[in-house]
Amino acid sequence: MSLRILVDVFGNVLDMEKLRRNSKEMLAEMESSALEITPLRLDAGKYATMRNSAVNNFDKAKEAEDKPASFILDGIDESEGGLDLAGISSADSEEERQGWGSKVQFLLSVVAYAVGLGNVWRFPYLCQQNGGGAFLIPYFIMLFVEGIPLCVLELGIGQRLRMGSIGVWSKIHPLLGGLGISCALVSLLVGIYYTGVITWCFFYLFSSLQTRLPWSDCPSTVDMYSNSTIPVTECVASSPTAYFWFRETLDVTPSINDFGGMQRKLAGCMAVSWILIFVCMARGIENSGKIMYFTAGFPYVVLVIFLGRAVTLRGAVDGLRFLFTPQMEKLKDPIVWLDAATQIFYSLGLGFGSLIAFGSYNPTKNKFTRDAVFVSLTNAFTAIFASVVVFAILGFKATVQLENCACREIRELAPILKLTPAELTYATDTPEHCVNYHAMLTKNPSLFHLPNGTFTNSSCSLPKLMTEAAEGTGLAFIVFTQAIVELPWAPIWSILFFTMLLALGMGSMFGNLAGIQTSIFDLKLFPWLKKQVLSAIICAGSFIIGLLFVTKSGLYWIGMFDTFVGTFSLMVIALLEMIAVCWIYGYARFAADVKEMTGQTLSLYWSITLKFLAPAVIVLVLAASIVMRVKNGINYSAYDIDTASTHTLDYPIWAQVVCVTLIFAGIIPIIFVALVRKLGLKKLDVDPSMVNTGFSTSTSTTTFMRPENSVASFDFENDVRRSGHEQPHGQYLNIYRPLFHASH
Repeated sequence: MSLRILVDVFGNVLDMEKLRRNSKEMLAEMESSALEITPLRLDAGKYATMRNSAVNNFDKAKEAEDKPASFILDGIDESEGGLDLAGISSADSEEERQGWGSKVQFLLSVVAYAVGLGNVWRFPYLCQQNGGGAFLIPYFIMLFVEGIPLCVLELGIGQRLRMGSIGVWSKIHPLLGGLGISCALVSLLVGIYYTGVITWCFFYLFSSLQTRLPWSDCPSTVDMYSNSTIPVTECVASSPTAYFWFRETLDVTPSINDFGGMQRKLAGCMAVSWILIFVCMARGIENSGKIMYFTAGFPYVVLVIFLGRAVTLRGAVDGLRFLFTPQMEKLKDPIVWLDAATQIFYSLGLGFGSLIAFGSYNPTKNKFTRDAVFVSLTNAFTAIFASVVVFAILGFKATVQLENCACREIRELAPILKLTPAELTYATDTPEHCVNYHAMLTKNPSLFHLPNGTFTNSSCSLPKLMTEAAEGTGLAFIVFTQAIVELPWAPIWSILFFTMLLALGMGSMFGNLAGIQTSIFDLKLFPWLKKQVLSAIICAGSFIIGLLFVTKSGLYWIGMFDTFVGTFSLMVIALLEMIAVCWIYGYARFAADVKEMTGQTLSLYWSITLKFLAPAVIVLVLAASIVMRVKNGINYSAYDIDTASTHTLDYPIWAQVVCVTLIFAGIIPIIFVALVRKLGLKKLDVDPSMVNTGFSTSTSTTTFMRPENSVASFDFENDVRRSGHEQPHGQYLNIYRPLFHASH
């Protein structure tokens, strides 16, 4: 019996329940006759679900070069004679897709990805510069307004569609396919320069494997006049740690115009970095997740050890007091709020596509909302905990510097003070005596017959010494290394510190590259390539490009990439992600998916933050960043060998062109793919199946573009009940011939 006869006989006689009971027989007839399919009278929600199942089965059947109709019966529930709505869209992918070995592996992987170097060397600096404890107020406000909602969105959409970022956004709407490409491209660029930082950590780790740290003292040179050994003048003018960083490690050039040669020792360290990354990536998500037990857990072990040592050092309390003393007046400064929003955005790794990839390997019933909150709060706790450790150590460093400075100035003022040798010895015999005596001199200089202004330019002040705390590389490789030198058994502490930085950096790198690898693999651009081969190609190519960062001007190139790759592009990507999910896919559909996957109903908080507050914050941060960049100009910090200090230089014209290119590199794919798919240029599209001019009934996106009264959820009856109305049984919907690929 042909399907046309079935429609004529049953379409006007049987109601929906009878058609549902006989759907199995009808579809069996479809399979046997394989006739051309004409419009059926089907309920809209049932049709959409059945269409989803058919699309998934058609893709599988096409690979097997068999009739797709033979797979249609996979969605039939034999016990009820109807559609088995639970698990239709993801049953196949559940079996084929790799998954986490356990929930613990997933959580540790996300924590290792989110908790990175910025928690250790940027958050403490922001806290210290933006009002101490007062900075925690805007920080936590931005965490709950921006950070947690975006984290929930990315984990949720990845778990719902079980694809990488490229596949996810193409599924939501073909015009958004470039959004996933932008995520992957930005992740790749950030990963390439981020490995340059990991390279420095490896070099310092290897340099720590000796009885005395090489940055403990200034190197010596022979004076051509006296023929005696004296410290290098440049080192004396700065400090041993700064000299070792700029001259011994980087051998930095005066400007970015001077390319310099290749640093072979750093190139070797970079090769070690990429080999380790490849070994972990090639093992796959199920096995590499076990590595996260180390990359996620070891930093906390080291931080606890450092804290236990720091609290026993003199000056640790002064450092913590300096960090957390709230300066509430700072909250009036909009820059403080901008820094808080920016720190939340980048510390959680939002917009890279990695959280989407992580979520895609979860089972569909995983309670990801709870995971997102846990990871976000863990990230915030780690940043605060790291700040406590860092400033306890820096308080000790500043105290030691204050003691040395006080003793030195007392000796310099001894002739003016007319101190006898015995009095001078007593005043400087212990660090405590030096500080106390110096405090008396600065408090009442006239009492000791000192001229006014004697201590105006004095650097012997604890607040002044504490403000020397730098961010980023300055904190890790100059300030903190100087503090380590003052500790007993300094090499051991140095090894622990740089191993911790490596664990933090490697954990973030695994997350970045997992997002890239998952997207490429899901897209099936190179279906013949195994994941191990794909990992090798990504790592080898990245290593070759990354050699730029181990030249003598590599510091400037890393600074350029850090400033212009991971800023504007990521904010645009995150903004479009929220628009795509909340306004194109539909917040109601997303909320229904969350209900289906977790059993939890999203509260009003999620609706307000995802639809309004978080996008508004990102728009404000993006606008403020652009204004500040225009106001401050496109410049960078360069090292001057003559003065042994850094100063600001403007980028040359060619470098400014590179900066602008890096900004738009993460935005152009979004525009390009949208135009290609809108114009139907299949030859230019990475996924030609997505090209469909008009997109009104694209087979790959129909389920995501249907009207609001047809909710994209597995549980149709509950969805209709939530929407407050029923679909008429007599609504006509077309089932297109390409969907089932049936022919006479």
